[in-house]
Amino acid sequence: VRRRDERKKLGESERRFRKSLENAHLIAFQLSREGITTFCNDFFLNTTGWQRDEVIGENWFDLFVPYRERGKMKKAYLKNIRENSVNEHFFARIHTHDGEIRHIHLNNTPLYGSEGEIDGISSIGEDVTERDRVIEEMKQSEERFKIIFEYAPDAVYINDLKGIFLDGNRAAEELVGYKKEE
Repeated sequence: VRRRDERKKLGESERRFRKSLENAHLIAFQLSREGITTFCNDFFLNTTGWQRDEVIGENWFDLFVPYRERGKMKKAYLKNIRENSVNEHFFARIHTHDGEIRHIHLNNTPLYGSEGEIDGISSIGEDVTERDRVIEEMKQSEERFKIIFEYAPDAVYINDLKGIFLDGNRAAEELVGYKKEE
């Protein structure tokens, strides 16, 4: 009776956990020891455009990992499983159903088998594709600004509110006769 109660409590706990994963606005999935997808939440499916029956039971690496990264990623995953270690924080690029690449930051938790060996992983992550795109656009904009600033034909300088010189372009250096560092 005690074991049955424990199994019932464990089953209820698992149902609550899965319900939490289904309702979270985070990507969630689980992989078996071999890299087979055993669970994914609706947010993951909505983000990637796949249907559950296209994902569950399929090899994660063959379905989601970009071709050029696939062999390396699969090999690393299987090695980590064999060595009983998991990369807890991981950045991944995955394919959506229509071929778009999404950037995902993952938090991985090992799933242990009855002998204490890693039997798979549970991953929760955030799609950071848009954030990464904005960062890249900002870097490009900053680079363009630097080029315009440095090579402008007019003297351009920057000072703080106290009038302390902070930066200047080549034309400003020529105008005042000092290098920026001076």
